[in-house]
Amino acid sequence: MTPRGEYIEFDDNGVPVVYNYDDLVYFKKKAYVATRGENLGHPLREDSGWSLIGTGASFFSSVEPQFTKPGDNWFDLSSGVMYTRLEQNDGVLYWVEL
Repeated sequence: MTPRGEYIEFDDNGVPVVYNYDDLVYFKKKAYVATRGENLGHPLREDSGWSLIGTGASFFSSVEPQFTKPGDNWFDLSSGVMYTRLEQNDGVLYWVEL
């Protein structure tokens, strides 16, 4: 993920800000990651291309947890890596390393 700071639609010169796949932004104290590389809308709009992260349950285990939802976090005890669960626009769920 590429941290981009606070989400803004336009820069100080009025030019639209371009975000890319896997960009991480913050909006109203919540974190969002871009799930596509073009035509990104505002994070709060339906089908915007952004996924809210870090708002669900947390799991601590050496094996991938079952029955997870977008926003859930998993700390893999065997590798020491933290993941968050995201959902693509087509409904496919996947883990992203934090």
